[in-house]
Amino acid sequence: MGPMDDFNDMVSDTALVNAGFEGEPFTWINKRIWKRLDGVLYSEELVEILNNTRVTHLPRRLSDHHPLFIHAVKMENKKPSSFRFQNMWLKYDNFLNTVKRSWCRSIEGYGMYKLQQKLYRNNELLKQWNRDTFGNVFTIVQQAKQNATEAEKKFDMDPSAENLIALNQSNAELVHALSLESEYWRQKSNCKWLEDGERNTKFFHSLLKKKMIKSTIHRIMEGNQEVTNSDQIRESGARYSENLLSGNPNRHDSPDFPF
Repeated sequence: MGPMDDFNDMVSDTALVNAGFEGEPFTWINKRIWKRLDGVLYSEELVEILNNTRVTHLPRRLSDHHPLFIHAVKMENKKPSSFRFQNMWLKYDNFLNTVKRSWCRSIEGYGMYKLQQKLYRNNELLKQWNRDTFGNVFTIVQQAKQNATEAEKKFDMDPSAENLIALNQSNAELVHALSLESEYWRQKSNCKWLEDGERNTKFFHSLLKKKMIKSTIHRIMEGNQEVTNSDQIRESGARYSENLLSGNPNRHDSPDFPF
């Protein structure tokens, strides 16, 4: 095992996060060879404190090294929560029938307008259904644990057939609740290779933080202007999407899809 293997093991064991970089891909040059020798690693605890960290490779000028400029600030998450389809919903009885009934309701219009309206209607339905019927998955898990603990105590005090049935039922509900929680974290962290039954919440949190860092947009070009403010970036993205969907097509130049 070489030094790089030892280093990689250290990074993995300590759950350090690679901050990535902007600018030139290499940080060192000797006129013939280019290499990236410099980088920034930081702990998950720092991600909680300074969740908007950027590393920029500055021009090296007369040096053989590119200086690294580290910009680290705490960015407040002001964006409203967007709709996300949760895979764990599929484990709920009658969920697909609920969606089917909503989707099959007719809408006046044509083509993409009908599709957009049906998607919007389904999104609103699922938000309401999640609040009123499905509920918060973490509350479900806590309640299932509490019920299983109480059922176990009752059975220990009175090992009757009735209490045994109640214990088995509460344990089955706990297993189901834990599977919902596991599916939630698996989807949120985009981890597809874990075996069923693995529920290392700390591991999921680690993957989620790394995913958040990689998916953060620090700057965009809007026309000839560079935008770096997070609120302005969000507004620019919203305007772009609205412009794509705000056209007024007529029946002659728009295909009529059977949605």
